[in-house]
Amino acid sequence: MKEIFFKEKEKFLKDGYIILKDFFNENEFEPIKKEIENETNSLIKRLYNSGLIKTDYSLNNKLSVDMKLIEAEKEYIGTSILLHTEFASRLKKSFGEQLFSNTKLLDLVEILLDTNEISGHPEWNLRSKTPNNKYFNVPWHQDAAYLEIGSEDFQQITVWIPLVNINEINGPLQIIPNSNNEKLLNHKLQKTLDSNFKDSWYLEIEENEIEKYFSKDYKSKIKTCSPLSLGSIVVFTNKTVHCSLPNLSNSVRWTIDIRFLKSNDPTGFNPIDQKDIENKMKLRSKTENQISIDYSIWSPQSTSILMSNNNDNNENNNLKNYSIEGPWFNRWK
Repeated sequence: MKEIFFKEKEKFLKDGYIILKDFFNENEFEPIKKEIENETNSLIKRLYNSGLIKTDYSLNNKLSVDMKLIEAEKEYIGTSILLHTEFASRLKKSFGEQLFSNTKLLDLVEILLDTNEISGHPEWNLRSKTPNNKYFNVPWHQDAAYLEIGSEDFQQITVWIPLVNINEINGPLQIIPNSNNEKLLNHKLQKTLDSNFKDSWYLEIEENEIEKYFSKDYKSKIKTCSPLSLGSIVVFTNKTVHCSLPNLSNSVRWTIDIRFLKSNDPTGFNPIDQKDIENKMKLRSKTENQISIDYSIWSPQSTSILMSNNNDNNENNNLKNYSIEGPWFNRWK
């Protein structure tokens, strides 16, 4: 398998991304899907108990997890965002065991990063893109822009993992090939560009900025990562320009994105001159092929990294305030 990964490395370095079909076995996702179902039911029950939705859809065994989330979101628009933050702020064991600690995936990362000193990046996401949900239509951006200044100088790898089959209408990923060799482009807070996105936490590269670096015909070069079967992955660099399209289907587009870096590099969650005092989720080293994850560190009770209301102990208030903040707000204001 490693021989195949070495062949993919040249394309990865040139184009800034690779697509690997059928990388995972579908059965490997079962623990993840079960944890997603449990957390979705738990969130819906909390919303019901807080009076934010009128029906406790978690009790309806005839509804799929998709329909439970969709129905709850019809009543309360923040439902999917709250589910997103629940997974983003605490590493679920299914994510750690099936993804971060996956030896096949670590083999790939080792080749792409050219090191066996590998750590998991503390930014991981479950994206439950419900139909026509503008909050999960991610505009053009580079991942490094969401981190502290200088993070773009260190290579980090994003692995985009669909939990459903991806097609043209359910929100596929789009990439501008060979965009990873440029500098970090100018980003702006989406909410400052369009009043329709006043609650958005996303960064956006404006079209004129993209044209400035990639020519006015950049749209003809865009790669839409579709169709993709469940088990396939898209891997790209922290400077690869990418976005995702709207979900126009009738079901939820479930995806996970996780990141890896060299253990000696800064994560970018703190200023880069503080890298030596950061906790690192070490996954592989020269002497250990697989290092156990310390969930006491990576699955904390605090949501302080993402949630602006983290100091409020009132459950109802926490559920009402689903805004997301991070270091990028000050960097690009």
